Amino acid sequence: MPLPFETLAQCEGGGATVTVFPVRLAKTRERREAELYTPCMPDCRHASLLEWCNDRSPVRVSELEPLATEASTRSFWRVHSDLSPRTWIVMDSPPDSENNRQFVALARVFKKEGVPVPEVYAFDAERGFLLVEDFGNRLFLNEYPRSDQFELIKLAVSTLAGIQRVEDAAIPPYEQARFHMELDIFRQWTCGAMLELASQPLNQIEQDLVEAIFSQPRCTVHRDFHSRNLLLRTRPGPRATENSGDLSIGIVDFQDALVGPCTYDLASFAFDCYWEFAPREIEHCFALGWQALPLAQRRQVGSIIEFRRMTEHVALQRMLKAVGIFCRLLLQRQRDSHVRYVVPVLQRAGTLALNHPSMSDLGRWLLDCVAPAAQSRLE
Repeated sequence: MPLPFETLAQCEGGGATVTVFPVRLAKTRERREAELYTPCMPDCRHASLLEWCNDRSPVRVSELEPLATEASTRSFWRVHSDLSPRTWIVMDSPPDSENNRQFVALARVFKKEGVPVPEVYAFDAERGFLLVEDFGNRLFLNEYPRSDQFELIKLAVSTLAGIQRVEDAAIPPYEQARFHMELDIFRQWTCGAMLELASQPLNQIEQDLVEAIFSQPRCTVHRDFHSRNLLLRTRPGPRATENSGDLSIGIVDFQDALVGPCTYDLASFAFDCYWEFAPREIEHCFALGWQALPLAQRRQVGSIIEFRRMTEHVALQRMLKAVGIFCRLLLQRQRDSHVRYVVPVLQRAGTLALNHPSMSDLGRWLLDCVAPAAQSRLE
């Protein structure tokens, strides 16, 4: 039976009646994945989001397709209409937990500087609703197995150089204390809450590690420059097709950008928590990253060998932070979406630490104690 043109929904609490257009929920693979770890939206809030979206979309909404989320409280929906082949993304981003004003501000900053981030079409600061450009669903994570990885690396690192050149007062500094706070997430949620392990090997090297990271030349860093936040796009044009080779990149989840260590985003990319590159591909990342580094910073760093050492320091700190966040998602919010990455990332972090004599004890502890304990705990 066809749905009526419109229905009425009563929102509890406020007593207001809102107009809600009938919406189909897409039966796609992305929806099935999203349902695994996208929090259910209360009916009233869903109705408000839908009404708001209809008011701001150029055409009436006919379908909302739920999309998978990262480790945040936001939810994302692809907006479809029977009247247009074009799609949009609507974000439900609770203002009490998400920095939406910074997202909008940095979207303007990056867009102005030619960084390929989505256009923000509408923003409701009070409710945390945003309507933004749709960059599609060709995540690098899904493209790696079926594409030329060297070409994807080249595309990503060349775009990374554009981010590093951005200078704007809207981008705050990456303070040294934040690096310690991020390691505390690992200490509290992985070593403590999940495994009940002492963190002495980490405590012994933490200050030296953070000081080494903080002493690097500084530039603008995305902070989550990895395969789940990078999308492959076909450049618009009458002859462009997915197989034409005329491809570009789209970057999302940029609202936490800071002015920080110059190797930070390369570390995020080359030592991605969701995808493990082969050694020759990591070497390709280093070679391109070194070439893309501004000449003044290359002179400060001194050599590509030192550049690699600095990048691996950042990667180690970042992987431990990520594991802590994955464990926190499980224990605090009952989300098991990232559990499968915990043990592999611990093992890779341990192996990386063994490359540096001053961190060999940390590496052995991660490989011989923490990773096996996590494996046992999560089985």
